Amino acid sequence: MNFFLIVLNTQTTMVLLLLLSVCVLTYTGQTFGDKNVPCVNAAAGSDAILNCKLPVNTHQIFDWKKTDTSPAQEVFLYERGSHYNNGKSGQNEHFIKRVEFFEDQLQFGNASIRIKNTKLTDSGIYSCEFPKLDLPELKTYVKLVVGTKPTIRIVKDENGAKRVECKVRGPSTQLNNSVMELQNSKNINVAAETPKKYQDGNYFAISLEAVVTTKGHYHCVVKQEESCYQISSDETLVDLLSGSSKGLIHGGLLGVGVLISIAFATVL
Repeated sequence: MNFFLIVLNTQTTMVLLLLLSVCVLTYTGQTFGDKNVPCVNAAAGSDAILNCKLPVNTHQIFDWKKTDTSPAQEVFLYERGSHYNNGKSGQNEHFIKRVEFFEDQLQFGNASIRIKNTKLTDSGIYSCEFPKLDLPELKTYVKLVVGTKPTIRIVKDENGAKRVECKVRGPSTQLNNSVMELQNSKNINVAAETPKKYQDGNYFAISLEAVVTTKGHYHCVVKQEESCYQISSDETLVDLLSGSSKGLIHGGLLGVGVLISIAFATVL
C-alpha cells in the first residue's frame, strides 16, 4: 500500500509539473494561438537554434515540424535513439543534413535543434511536440525569420568626418516593408539621410548614407516595425583623425625640414 501511494504521488507530481509547464508556456506567449510566439532571427547562411525544453527528460521521442506549409514538413524526429541523422527516414529533403540536436542535453528535457546554413525559405513557424506524453497542449511554437544580411562600408572622407553607407539586397517580399538604420556600438540610432529603395536587377535594394563624426564601431540594421524581423550587419570601425593632429604631423615634418636646411647651409 505504501509503495502504491509513493508511485501515485510521483505520477501526480509529474502531471502537476506538466500542467504547470503549460501555464508557463501560455503565459510567456509560447503557444501558437498567441501573437507573441518566440522569434528567432538569422542571417541567410548562418545557423539558427530553435529552443524547446520541458522539465522532464526527452529520451523517448520528440518531433519538430515546419507547420506553415501544407502539408507540414518533417524537420527533425528523435525516437529512442533513432533519428534522421542516423538513418531514420521521413525527413523533408529541404532539411537533410542541415539539422542537429543536443544529445547530451536530452536528460535535462532539452529538445532544441540547430538548423545549419539557413536559407530564406526556412522562414516560418516551427512546432516541437512530445507525442508519447499524450499532452498535445504542451506543443511549443517558434517563429524563424531568415533575412539577407546588410553590408556597411566607408564611402569617403567628408570634412574631417566619414560618409558611411548601409546597403541590403534581397527579395522584394522581404524588404519592401523594411526600414534601415545605422547604429553605434550601444545600438543607438545615428542620424542619417532618408533611405533609398529601388529595384536592383531581379532583387529589391535599400541603401542609406550617414556622415559619422564620432570614432567608434557601427553596424547597419534592417527591420520591420510590426514584426520581429531584424537582421544586422557586421560591425565596422569608423576611425576619425582630427584636423589638429594632422596639422601637428605636417607642421612637425616641415619644421624638421627647415632645421636640416639651416644646418646644411651653416656647414657650407
